[in-house]
Amino acid sequence: MKFEEYLNHVQYITNSHPQILRSLIENYFDWRSRSRLARWLLRVGQLVPAIDLFKTIVSVKVIETPEDACILSETEDKVWCMMELGQAIWQHEKNAEQALRYIGQAINMAQAYPWKFNFVVRGELLRHRWEILQASSQGDIACQEAVEQSQRVFPVRGKSNSVLFHAFSFLAAHAKKVNNVQLAISLLRKALRFFPEDYEDIKQLNAIWRNRHYQPEETYHNLIELTQHCNLVWDNIGEETPETIVKLNQRCVVFAPILSSRTRNF
Repeated sequence: MKFEEYLNHVQYITNSHPQILRSLIENYFDWRSRSRLARWLLRVGQLVPAIDLFKTIVSVKVIETPEDACILSETEDKVWCMMELGQAIWQHEKNAEQALRYIGQAINMAQAYPWKFNFVVRGELLRHRWEILQASSQGDIACQEAVEQSQRVFPVRGKSNSVLFHAFSFLAAHAKKVNNVQLAISLLRKALRFFPEDYEDIKQLNAIWRNRHYQPEETYHNLIELTQHCNLVWDNIGEETPETIVKLNQRCVVFAPILSSRTRNF
């Protein structure tokens, strides 16, 4: 993108969203400024210029720093950019190979970063990958990866974990799609074990669960409703640190029905 075109996009965003400080997005030569502008362009549906700007960040070298409660670290910023680049490419071009490449880059960076993110949710990165795999006729790969994630991440008692939540909830959504509602309910109940508990409606969980044999469809819908919160705060930090890795055979989760031949390629 040429300098003049960049400034035109800056002008468009600041005119249409006067709450945005021009100084935050106008520096063409600062990749953090380009990332902010790309993000805003994406939000207003300007996919092509957003993709162009995100691609200028792919080769940027970041400085890794511990988490800071008040700022977006360079690593987290780039992870966010690569995630949204992959999503934008999928939305605009339906190019699964390219989309998965950039989302994969975001996942690898997130797994290597040992500190907590302030904005990016690690479990959502994986969920975006699995949903693109599923939408591009690679659902069997997505399910296998979700099962593996559910087995390799060690949960801390009393702590929420976005990776485990999204692994189990993705498998639950698939089970529901292939009309195995009872398995879907069971998997969603397991997912909610790792969901943040700081919400009043989570107290309804046991009552909803008791209804599962009598009204399974309603039970599934009510369990999904419990997860509909904005700005969730998760406890988990980097998932690939030695303290959180366990061997696959240390935990046993039975998902044979979900990976059987009759449920593949959905």
